[in-house]
Amino acid sequence: MSGGLPTVTVAIPLYRSLPFVPVIQENILALDYPALEIIVSDRHGLDAAMDVLQHQFGGDSRIRFERSTDGIGFAEHFNALVRMATSDYIVVMQHDNTYPPNYLHLLVEKAVTEPKPVVTFGTTQSVWLDRDEHDEGFGVILPMVKRPDTWGLDDCLRLLFAGYAGVPSSGLILRSTVLGYPSLMIETRNAQGSESVWLFALALCAPLRFVQDCVYLKRHHPASATRALASVPLDWLDHVRVMAWYATNFPMSRRNAAVGLSAMLLFSLMRIFYQSVLKVALPRRLAVRFRDAFRFWILRKTAGPL
Repeated sequence: MSGGLPTVTVAIPLYRSLPFVPVIQENILALDYPALEIIVSDRHGLDAAMDVLQHQFGGDSRIRFERSTDGIGFAEHFNALVRMATSDYIVVMQHDNTYPPNYLHLLVEKAVTEPKPVVTFGTTQSVWLDRDEHDEGFGVILPMVKRPDTWGLDDCLRLLFAGYAGVPSSGLILRSTVLGYPSLMIETRNAQGSESVWLFALALCAPLRFVQDCVYLKRHHPASATRALASVPLDWLDHVRVMAWYATNFPMSRRNAAVGLSAMLLFSLMRIFYQSVLKVALPRRLAVRFRDAFRFWILRKTAGPL
């Protein structure tokens, strides 16, 4: 705590981030939370993004610049940032998203209310810079949660099957809680969805809190690293392997562990069927409709009315 406010670390991981430097600069300049440290970290050194940012912000005492060429993956980099932070909370801001000036203030206000959630998160406004990819996104958008002031197993299932499991990755994470678990984020095969599986597991262990009026701009960019990786069936099946480890080792109830593992298996099979069968056999929009109908049916059966 600092002056009655919880301390917050904003971590900005870089990876081929030079095209997104203007976005990063805008985000840093907008940060006015008083009890703040900022970590800018590059573990690959593949472009001059770090040099440009350090030249501009080198005199800002809030900012630490961490350089390495160890080439660690997304999950290891995320975990390293959680460990090297010195604050009560951490927010990981991705290089191609835009966060409003009041982003931290809105999250902190809700995060300090008892019982303290492990992650406090808002929602996204998506900008698709590649129209074809947007057509493959979820055709129908559901509300993020059914009851903003409570958290239950049905909310966990909604996160997964409605396609929101990765959204809390830019939320306010309570470091003392996640560092007390047997592991931080485990890397999935080809780094596909590591954060989604981890956050789903966290949600099964402790409450998350959704802040409806906290919105950041998420860009789906053709040049982003994750878009360059085409997922294959083995990637989705590996989510089940990682979820099985979380279900065995994380402090979730037996019921939540069993439901969570079953849900991850069903979700992974759904994605495999969509990619390997529906997208091949049907026009894209019709394939999306069939997939949405199936996931909504699952949600109604497992989590009640939508």
